[in-house]
Amino acid sequence: MNLAKAFARQSPRWIAVEMAALLLVIGELDLITSYQFRLLPFYAVPIFAVAWFCGKRPGLLTALASGVIWWCANWFGGDPDLRTWIAIWETGRHFGFFLVVALAASALRTKSDIEVKLSTANIQGKPAPSPGSTVGYSYSTTGVAGSTAGLNLVLKH
Repeated sequence: MNLAKAFARQSPRWIAVEMAALLLVIGELDLITSYQFRLLPFYAVPIFAVAWFCGKRPGLLTALASGVIWWCANWFGGDPDLRTWIAIWETGRHFGFFLVVALAASALRTKSDIEVKLSTANIQGKPAPSPGSTVGYSYSTTGVAGSTAGLNLVLKH
């Protein structure tokens, strides 16, 4: 069985618990390795997973928790950047990165879900959504038989 499929079959609540545990492990490693060895990219994994499998709001909460864990690990690890005026920049930069990861994962999941629904509707021969509906799409083929020009999605807010 594929690891990603097995992971996706878990309940969102269980995924959130696993990712919270992973965040604590990353935070502990961040504290142990000192501020000189940056673990910032590793925090993105649990944020992305929670935003993808659990939704935007839990993803944003995970990003906030990641920021707090990162800050605490580096503060207690003696990071001199957090003890000067540059602390505002460093903290904002890290929190901003975490928020972008959560928002990007949530948006990618939404786009993926829309594409799956559209491809399922296309395979089943259902008509395109009516004008003014939430989702519209166009699909065209060009050139050599079987080649496609692409799928264009339009989202209305």
